Amino acid sequence: MKVTVFLLLLFWMGIFINNTVFSKDYVKAGEKMFTDKDFEGAISELTKAIELDSNLENAYLWRGKCFYRLRKFDSALKDFDMAIKLNKEAPWNFYLRGITKSELEEYNSALFDFDRAIQLDANFIEAFQYRCIARFEVGAYEGAISDASKAISINKFNGRSYYHRGACYYFLGNFKAALDDLNLAEKNKYPEPNIYYYRGLVKFNLNDTTTGLEDFTKAVEMSSKHSWSLKELSQFYYNRYDYSKALEYIDNAIESDSTKYIFHHQRGLINLKMKKYQEAISDFDKSILIDTNFTESLVLRASIKYDLGDFKSSIDDFNLVLTINPFDGSSYLGSGKAKFKLKDYSGAIDDFNKALSIINEQGEAYYFSGLAKKELGDLEGACLDFELALEKGYETAKEEITKYCKK
Repeated sequence: MKVTVFLLLLFWMGIFINNTVFSKDYVKAGEKMFTDKDFEGAISELTKAIELDSNLENAYLWRGKCFYRLRKFDSALKDFDMAIKLNKEAPWNFYLRGITKSELEEYNSALFDFDRAIQLDANFIEAFQYRCIARFEVGAYEGAISDASKAISINKFNGRSYYHRGACYYFLGNFKAALDDLNLAEKNKYPEPNIYYYRGLVKFNLNDTTTGLEDFTKAVEMSSKHSWSLKELSQFYYNRYDYSKALEYIDNAIESDSTKYIFHHQRGLINLKMKKYQEAISDFDKSILIDTNFTESLVLRASIKYDLGDFKSSIDDFNLVLTINPFDGSSYLGSGKAKFKLKDYSGAIDDFNKALSIINEQGEAYYFSGLAKKELGDLEGACLDFELALEKGYETAKEEITKYCKK
């Protein structure tokens, strides 16, 4: 009996030892395939290792890195979770999970992982760099600057950290400090077109439009699909009334990234200036579809529809604005004018009164209110409104006063 038990023990020990040997061989094969950028092959080998030994931290770690490189972030996250479960004292485990969460835009959760990585290794430069990025994304610019400064203190030739610190200084309005850091990022050869994009923004704020324009152009030269630089170039030419060139740049920006509502809005503005009204409406449609709360596009679409004589649809758009912002006096004015055109004089007067309750200085609202009252036969009320319109500087009211109110 004792011999049988002993032989069984040897048998199971042999299986365990063989599994351990084989699983480590699979991990080594997976590591090599990762180095050779054969990520799918590496995943296959590492999965075999995990099937033999589910407690292999390195197998989960390397497989997670493969999933990360393949942009399969949910799968990567599960593997890094397992690696941390098996070893809670390894800073790289937390760091890798943090950068994966950042890719999933889970920045606040990523910050926890970067915090833990830095607690475990106070000189973990990559963790400081990526915590800086996560803080930047959530608008914690002062904290991001602190992280970038720490990374720079560890490696003063760290162009990436100069870039991120410079971007933070830009958003804080410290343009001189931003310019210094972005120059250092360039000097330390950090190959990132965003350096030139942010430096262009900084220079424009410092009234250096000439070299600012050069920086936006440089960003586009580095990446022809750098949509934000294309947008800024479009804005530059729009401000100089070169609408054809402005349109060319914003077209390229939208071709690069059609998900930004502000790009469609800007093209709508350009088409409006070029009197391409239907194209402008189409652009504002797209802007509103992406961000239903962007009232600037709604107001402009409503105004174009008014000018084109589509008064009912214009009222619908002004009402959408007022649903979002019930204190938009100009939208009550626009709605009132459209109702006046539809001969809904009482409805128009009601809108003009609401407009005036918000902005009492709207001479135009008094003027159109006077016109509506005149149509309803309230000449006394109309004349009072015309007088108030003139008092507020709306000179068009003079003609109505002369015609109907002077005896």
